[in-house]
Amino acid sequence: RCQGLYILGIPGTGKTRLTLELLNARTSTPFYYVNLKHRYSALRSEIQRIKSRPETIIVLDEVDELLRLRKGDPLTDIFSFEGKKIIGIANTLNLFQCVQSLARSPVVIAFVPYTSSSTLEITKSVLGDSEHCIDKDALRLWAKRMGHGDIRRAWNRLISVLDAMESQGKRQIALPDMIQGLNVPDCTGLQLTLAEALIVAAVAYAGAREFHKIYNFHCQCVSAMSGPTTNMNVFVEHLGNLHNQGFVEVDRKNKTAVLRVDKSGVMNLKLAGGQPIQQAKFEEICKYMEEHGQT
Repeated sequence: RCQGLYILGIPGTGKTRLTLELLNARTSTPFYYVNLKHRYSALRSEIQRIKSRPETIIVLDEVDELLRLRKGDPLTDIFSFEGKKIIGIANTLNLFQCVQSLARSPVVIAFVPYTSSSTLEITKSVLGDSEHCIDKDALRLWAKRMGHGDIRRAWNRLISVLDAMESQGKRQIALPDMIQGLNVPDCTGLQLTLAEALIVAAVAYAGAREFHKIYNFHCQCVSAMSGPTTNMNVFVEHLGNLHNQGFVEVDRKNKTAVLRVDKSGVMNLKLAGGQPIQQAKFEEICKYMEEHGQT
């Protein structure tokens, strides 16, 4: 009944999936879906077509991409189309800026991150009769280590462990298998940037647990080797992402971080996109960190 709906939450909390499932199941009104990050140029060319389309519901995924637009950009007109209801989906939690960008002051729904217990229960339900393939303690450990926030990322990691054990001919994953699997750096489904990989290296080689000590070590080494630097707030945000991916264990209360994976595997991490120049720069800075870090 509202003119607009704004759905926000971190990645992997089911925003898009639930929205599309409900629209398909609960309404006879046709809708038009577009992901602005993937089809931004296409949307620009289709803006007038959307205006004349029969669908009255327009679902804009990654709607926070529109925040980058200048005033007067034709794409912003979509929020004032007559007879159209906008559903905006975004990962950003910058609520007020986004709501102000949507002219009709939409209803706002926030998706909270998954907890380890909720991830565990959902996974048990999905596994069904196959749950016996994973030891109960092993599954609980996986949920504790990976089940915070992004459930897709957690499942990707579980699948990688299952695949590794299956290749070894094992019919059930025991606790030692899960420990081994989670301690192996795995970039399957994970988009590690150069900045994130360098932070993993800093945690590995700094010889300290405190955020500020790791950050200072990171900045000194990266600057010395002409690498990409970042500010403290972005550094802490990256630590949170790396915690969700299983690379580091972050304690926000005490502001500490420790390595979760095997230290010997850090230098062999592969960056997203496979760009040779960035990969070479990462390995160069990694070696410098290893030489200058405290053991």
